[in-house]
Amino acid sequence: MFQIHCGKSGQLGPILVNFGIDEDLQTVFANGELSLEIVTKDLVDVVEHSHGLVGALTGGYLINPATPLQKVHTVAGMASIAMERELYFNLHTKGQTYFRDIRGQLYSVD
Repeated sequence: MFQIHCGKSGQLGPILVNFGIDEDLQTVFANGELSLEIVTKDLVDVVEHSHGLVGALTGGYLINPATPLQKVHTVAGMASIAMERELYFNLHTKGQTYFRDIRGQLYSVD
């Protein structure tokens, strides 16, 4: 699994993009490099694939905690979270499906 989550450094957060939903990750990582385009559908898919109480808490990023059904559904919304440096990625392997093998905070570079 390879996902982008919302959260500050050292903080666990909900999944914003799950590349395992529509991508074959073995193909994506085949040449040792990663290049993916994130589109609005990627964010919507996470929310739509979230089921039950656990899915409601872990899928998608709440725009406002007072309105739990309104979650970020657009790349522009994701960009605003990125500007606050509140995005990180998790890379899971077969050996670490719940926790992760690699976590890294995402931030823009010049």
